[in-house]
Amino acid sequence: MLFLAILQVLLANPLLASEDCDGPGNEHLELSRHLDQLDIIYEGQSDNASWMSAIDDSTTNELLGLAASSDLTYGEILPEGFLSILQCVGARAGERFFDLGSGTGKTVVLASLHGLNSTGIEVAPSRWQTSCRGLQKMKSLGIRPLPTFVRGSFANVDFKDANIIFMNSVTFPEELLEQVAKIAECLNPSAKIVTAKTLLGPFEVIDTCLAKVSWSGSPFEYFVQQLQQVQSA
Repeated sequence: MLFLAILQVLLANPLLASEDCDGPGNEHLELSRHLDQLDIIYEGQSDNASWMSAIDDSTTNELLGLAASSDLTYGEILPEGFLSILQCVGARAGERFFDLGSGTGKTVVLASLHGLNSTGIEVAPSRWQTSCRGLQKMKSLGIRPLPTFVRGSFANVDFKDANIIFMNSVTFPEELLEQVAKIAECLNPSAKIVTAKTLLGPFEVIDTCLAKVSWSGSPFEYFVQQLQQVQSA
């Protein structure tokens, strides 16, 4: 019981778990602590993409309004890989983060642990429920800030205030990406979109990030896009 109480205090107050200093060593400790926290929140299964992620794909297709033949094979960016994405795009505490198709919510929880104002949007009920389970665990441990999880199609959600958008869009159909692109045209020009498939329209690729994923032993390349800058005459 004493160990559990100490653990809860450290999770809720991460600065108590390491020295208060600057530098690469401290940053590494902070990232390691985020991974440890995530693993506790997800009951030791943070690296397991198949944990509580199974759904009836035909039901999800119906909710998305897609053909039953759509490929919705589930895969995740691994926690360590997602932290490398946050570093790649220069994510800062307080920024607005959205994961479009957030699955079981691990990226959203990690973004929140990183200090971002994070929201995950997921259409599959069972995966959304798993993310809510993680949210309740965070509450019980006293971890703040808390993320938000929305159940529904992200094509119907307003994410125009985002600073960072993440889409693990490996299997997203083109019609869904087109809907996302239309909403994304209203983003702040400084907002960054990290995606497995580039959005068509007034967007440009400004960088690429490599990250570890569940479906490959090799790092996967994600594209970082922004709205094209209009050149003044």
